[in-house]
Amino acid sequence: MPLSRRSALSRIIAAGAASFFWQPNRLLAAQSATGSWHHYLDQASDLLGRRFSLDMHMHPALFPVKDIPRSSNPRPYRGDDVFAARIQGMREGQMWSGFFSPVVDAPVLGMTPQGPAMVRPFERGEAWSEFKRQIAVLDDLLRRNDVVKAATVADVEAAHAAGKIAAIVSCEGGDHIEDKPERVEEMVAAGVRSLQIYHVAPNSLVKTDGTRDSGLSDIGRETLQEMNRIGLLADLAHASFETTAEAAEITTQPILSTHSLVRAADGSAHGFGMTAEHARIIAATGGVIGTFGGVGGGMAGFIEHTLRLIDTVGIDHVGIGTDMDGTGNMPAAFDRYPLLPEATARLLASGLDEDEVARVIGGNVARVLDDAQAGANES
Repeated sequence: MPLSRRSALSRIIAAGAASFFWQPNRLLAAQSATGSWHHYLDQASDLLGRRFSLDMHMHPALFPVKDIPRSSNPRPYRGDDVFAARIQGMREGQMWSGFFSPVVDAPVLGMTPQGPAMVRPFERGEAWSEFKRQIAVLDDLLRRNDVVKAATVADVEAAHAAGKIAAIVSCEGGDHIEDKPERVEEMVAAGVRSLQIYHVAPNSLVKTDGTRDSGLSDIGRETLQEMNRIGLLADLAHASFETTAEAAEITTQPILSTHSLVRAADGSAHGFGMTAEHARIIAATGGVIGTFGGVGGGMAGFIEHTLRLIDTVGIDHVGIGTDMDGTGNMPAAFDRYPLLPEATARLLASGLDEDEVARVIGGNVARVLDDAQAGANES
């Protein structure tokens, strides 16, 4: 059954109360352990060899814009060699899987004085054609780089056992759904396992003033219910508080925010990040928030943001979402996969134990993927 407004609120309050016991310790431990993380590198490498790891959001080499037709997007594809290098970097860093994400609104985005925005409307049928085109591009790149296209945690684990990288296909932006919620079945048939409701361009799944989402539309609510039925995960990264809160009340499955930050208490650090209340709404569904890799301060800054998320929502609701090659001109702390052992070592040095670190590097997402599959099988 969907969460009621009262039960959702009670779970948010519980998540906030639980996080109180984390908050004063993790960040202080990280600050005092700044120079000691090197001593944990061997332990980190061993842990990564044994446990599930997954990047919650990635666009290696900006593959969504490869061979893109009639595009207003100023960002070029970085090349097949860069895509191959990213896959090799995953092997070297022991990042065994990731949500490889097409970006459906890529052709209609451009740079404006206010930043990236929609600069032209989609033509009729263009978004659906673009979704299928990007899936075909990705499928070809995965095949040529010996990457396994995975649908389940078991698929990822089997690929890992064979020494291969696994790709779970996600999708950034629901523009291609248009007014047809039944299209989510075709998405799943194409191998997609996660749909980000909103990216930059306004779409039919959200209410909007033309520049910003302000809740789910009727089609959006119907689409989310259909996603729940078939086990397609909902990603609320980029979405407003209002849209996220509505999705949390409707959903029967955990929701994700694959590449996000939570603001510092004074709001000064990455003010574009979500509030603590926003983050707790996601956690209250059983969901996971991936720490965004496009932050300043190097890896120490990335770990600080990860620990702030843990302080806010608890260890069971935090993952890693680098947004590899998708961060634009932002300084990226996590900009190559061979950094994963350092990130893992820093988490260990902060006072997290191996099981807790394993949850952050992928275990929490594995749980959500399994939950979505189980829910679909029961429906």
